[in-house]
Amino acid sequence: PGQIIGVVRESLTLLPVSSRNVRLVLHPEDAKMVREIFEVSEQDLVWSIVEDPVLGRGGCKVITDTS
Repeated sequence: PGQIIGVVRESLTLLPVSSRNVRLVLHPEDAKMVREIFEVSEQDLVWSIVEDPVLGRGGCKVITDTS
């Protein structure tokens, strides 16, 4: 879980610029941490955070309309 911020940043930078409807799927505790680190409301993000309690801590899925 301590690596999740780096994983999120790297994953989002690897997406093509044209990516639309980007959804970041995280464990609820990791989602809370990511929101706190980025210190912005979801309306200000170009991607949304989806909480998935089944996903293990430290896990991350990035979903877009094309990938």
